[in-house]
Amino acid sequence: MEFTPPRTAGSGLDVGAMWLWHDVDHLAFHVDAVRVSPEPFRTEDQFTPLALELSRRAAVNVTALRERFPALPDVARYLTSRPVRRGFLWDCFDAGIAAALVEDPDTARDHFE
Repeated sequence: MEFTPPRTAGSGLDVGAMWLWHDVDHLAFHVDAVRVSPEPFRTEDQFTPLALELSRRAAVNVTALRERFPALPDVARYLTSRPVRRGFLWDCFDAGIAAALVEDPDTARDHFE
């Protein structure tokens, strides 16, 4: 989850799940739950309700992701059950890694091939 700043004062919101086996130095949402366009800050009275709504939506969506993916086997089931999309090599890589992590070598091999 990140509160995204616009080019001026204010904030938006991105909430998603990130597979931590990717060695990157930035946030990368592999499953998006919500994206809210940045809202500009004009005054405290105008922005306070917007900020409260952003935080409420963040909490709801983080909870939903935690319920959807409570443990690694749930992540593996999700990733290995998705249809293969031509040209999306990371889908197969992620499914293979998740399958390997839950000790399902045959499924991992299938996705890596």
